[in-house]
Amino acid sequence: MIPETNFFIQLMKNLKLNVSILHSDEVHDDIDLNFRSAFFTSFEGSDLCDFILNHIKDKNIYFVTDAYHCKYICLLVPDIDSDRKIIIGPYLDMKITQDLLLKIMEFYHIPSSLDSSLKKYYDLVPIITNGSYLNAIVYTFADTLWDNSRHYQIESILLDSEEQEYFTGDAATLAQSSSKIDIETIEKLYKTENEMLQIITMGQIHKLEQYLKNTPPVMPIENRNPDPLRNAKNYMIISNSIFRKAAEAGGVHPYYINEISSSFALKIEAINSIHDINSFAFSMMRKYCLLVHNNSTSQYSPIIQQLIVLIDSDLSADLSLNTLATSVNVNASYLSSLFKKDTGITLTAYVTKKRIEYAILLLNTSELQIQSIATYCGIPDLNYFTKIFKKTVGVTPSQYRRDIHAHS
Repeated sequence: MIPETNFFIQLMKNLKLNVSILHSDEVHDDIDLNFRSAFFTSFEGSDLCDFILNHIKDKNIYFVTDAYHCKYICLLVPDIDSDRKIIIGPYLDMKITQDLLLKIMEFYHIPSSLDSSLKKYYDLVPIITNGSYLNAIVYTFADTLWDNSRHYQIESILLDSEEQEYFTGDAATLAQSSSKIDIETIEKLYKTENEMLQIITMGQIHKLEQYLKNTPPVMPIENRNPDPLRNAKNYMIISNSIFRKAAEAGGVHPYYINEISSSFALKIEAINSIHDINSFAFSMMRKYCLLVHNNSTSQYSPIIQQLIVLIDSDLSADLSLNTLATSVNVNASYLSSLFKKDTGITLTAYVTKKRIEYAILLLNTSELQIQSIATYCGIPDLNYFTKIFKKTVGVTPSQYRRDIHAHS
């Protein structure tokens, strides 16, 4: 497949849209998320199947709406070996309300016993409220594929005459049939969730970056709120809680987790577009993974874990060896030896490292006086602070700030 096609397919998947790639003479029964194969005795006899097999032509884009309000985008893409059909969908452009669901069932004589199963199906289908956004992506791909808009046609197709024979067996048969709709999706969701949680728990930031290139963010199975944005936000709230527990399992102290979790909770409510959800989900996963990568203390003894949190919680405090030893109720000499054994550096070197890191952060994010920054970092002697900073960073705090301003 040409690179442009691969990019387009990945983009559609990142929008949570099902993408089917077919040879000219084939069609799969999962092309509609197993809708017809679950509810009807004949998938092959459907209008959708017939259209895909017999009516898609080269250099045409088809926007198809089937008899059940589900939408598809169909086009034939030239490949190195042969032409392939790309079918995007199903998706909805509105929420299927209970009233509309009953009208569909009445019009197509769908038995009332399938009410809950049909509703489950519609809950699985993504809702694209901004159709122009999706269309623009498709048109851009077509412009790239076929040079420009003069070289392809756009058709809107309405499949509104579909008549098939429905399952009318016992409850067990119906349950087995309807389960085909969501069991694969549920398994895929849980598999993706567990893989992401494991990566976060291990703090494997490089593995996460590679994983996110090939896997869309985890999104809800069911649309539990009629507002798509609210539904997505609710799932981000759930994800925030799950990632928080993954970070804790990765050895990060709740002190650090609470800060990032609270920040994400505020940011979730500030999102005002459903199209920002994907990038936000990526960002949240990355930051939790980095949190574990940078702050996991699972490899340290309980005393050192407690000590590190104590140091990080207030860098302006008295963090001398004797004071810290008293705080954790151990002998100073023993604490010094244990800290070096667990971390590989001395306690004094660790405290200095954390203070200089905080100084760098304040120099980058504030206009505080250098003296104030030194005080906040627990080194109120400006000359000594400047000396330590230059020894660690290579330049004085003043020069570091001038360099920041020069680059900005």
